[in-house]
Amino acid sequence: MNLLRGYVIAALVFITSSVFAQSAPEIIWQKCFGGTLDDTGYGISSTNDGGYFFAGCAGSGDGDIFPGPLEEQHGGTCDYWAVKIDPNSNIQFKVHLGGTGTDVARSPLQTTDGNYLVGGATGSNDVDVVGNHGDLDFWVTKVNTTGSLIWKKCFGGTGYDDFGSIINADGDNLAMCGGVLSTNGDVSGNHGSSDFWLVKTDASGNILWQKCFGGSGYEKAFDLKRCSDGGYILVGFTESNDGDVSGNHSSDYDGWVIKTDASGNLQWQKCLGGTDQDGFFKVIQLSNSNFVIAGYAFSNDYDISDAHGKDDGWLVSLNQDGDLLWSRTYGGDSSDEFNTVKEDLLGQLLAGGFTKSHDGDLSNNYGDKDYWLVRLNTDGDILWDTIYGGTYADVCYDMALSGDGTVALTGYTTSNDNDVSGNHGAIDPYEAKKDYWIVKLENVVGIDQPEAGALTLTPTIASNRIQISLNDISEAGTEIIIRNMAGVIMKQMTVKGSGGIAVDVTDLPQGIYLVEVQQKMKRLIGKFIKP
Repeated sequence: MNLLRGYVIAALVFITSSVFAQSAPEIIWQKCFGGTLDDTGYGISSTNDGGYFFAGCAGSGDGDIFPGPLEEQHGGTCDYWAVKIDPNSNIQFKVHLGGTGTDVARSPLQTTDGNYLVGGATGSNDVDVVGNHGDLDFWVTKVNTTGSLIWKKCFGGTGYDDFGSIINADGDNLAMCGGVLSTNGDVSGNHGSSDFWLVKTDASGNILWQKCFGGSGYEKAFDLKRCSDGGYILVGFTESNDGDVSGNHSSDYDGWVIKTDASGNLQWQKCLGGTDQDGFFKVIQLSNSNFVIAGYAFSNDYDISDAHGKDDGWLVSLNQDGDLLWSRTYGGDSSDEFNTVKEDLLGQLLAGGFTKSHDGDLSNNYGDKDYWLVRLNTDGDILWDTIYGGTYADVCYDMALSGDGTVALTGYTTSNDNDVSGNHGAIDPYEAKKDYWIVKLENVVGIDQPEAGALTLTPTIASNRIQISLNDISEAGTEIIIRNMAGVIMKQMTVKGSGGIAVDVTDLPQGIYLVEVQQKMKRLIGKFIKP
């Protein structure tokens, strides 16, 4: 409780505000994490205390990682390295696990019980890794709030089974995806080469069910989300045009989307792309129930008609039935990709990735690849875009949106100038070494002063109940949403009439919460703490 209060003393001058669009956000802080060799951040999640949990691959054995050469510790070229930081970038704990092979963490998250989980792939079967089924396995590790191991488990068969992503599912259960070549071990139903693999487990990692999806060619799922109907949506790429796959536009990769029911049964699938190579990395379901998918596109035909150059950042919107609403590409004459996408507090889109271009949709570039963040409306029109980075290569892989509207980007940097400082590795265009690079940005939607007396919330530190008072809640369908600082909806209700609204918060865990009141013409936000 003292730690929680320490985070939010400055923030607990209670704020009520209405929210509006603004220009590109400024950096609150940036920080490099790593050592003198290559260290890359692949995933980041917001946590209930306002901090972050991020993970990736550590090749270093010094600096922030730990003293001594990595080869003396695990013997591999890359280990899982996950870090929990507070809202101001201070390290709270580190998780360093692996074996003599290559072990890459990709998907960090805070579980429903408040602990932490890291999903990725392992090529090891020694030191910290036990139970690898063969070549490459999914490897999931769970740690407590101080970083001590709770459990670890390998999933897969004797083939090459590459991890994509893991999420909290219903209750305390988990769901994960990737691409599997195996036909044995934990894997059954493979269609030929590599398939999408969807696995549901309980809170301890015991498999409840698993399903393969694909054709005779190569498929890999990079991301999944649990949908509002309890089912799952998975995205990645396919080179098949048989089995579960139909509508592929070429013999090269198409972006592939599948939707299942809650038991993993296929409901619909869709190939999207053109005659060149195209693929998807991330998917979200919007508050209006439509889907938005982020990735890259080399094509300029069929579903893609506005290509800018080499490869472009690509966004696609589908409705709940998989019908295409729009498909648009973004970038310039060089390499551009979207690796992640989120919905912000106003229901607009945030797409993140990297750009190497200096023209087209880009007005600036520091030199090589830069972090690239774009805000768009739900029709895909750009509201603003901005870059962050230095002279050399800086690549953003993931983004975390907190409940207060701030954003954190993660990936790697080989720079140590302009926006980047504190890189631990060699800074040389030919021998540059990568550091994890976390960039925290100010509220991307801005804050304005509310109408006088528009929203009153008491108390601002509440254990049992909060009271919400509005000028006018007579509008039909005034909606009240309570989110934690990770942006997860914890409570939601629709009210009518006037006067005060009492909301029971007894069942909420410790943390900072945003109360969002949505009316027809405005959105108001308040903040409270559950001690």
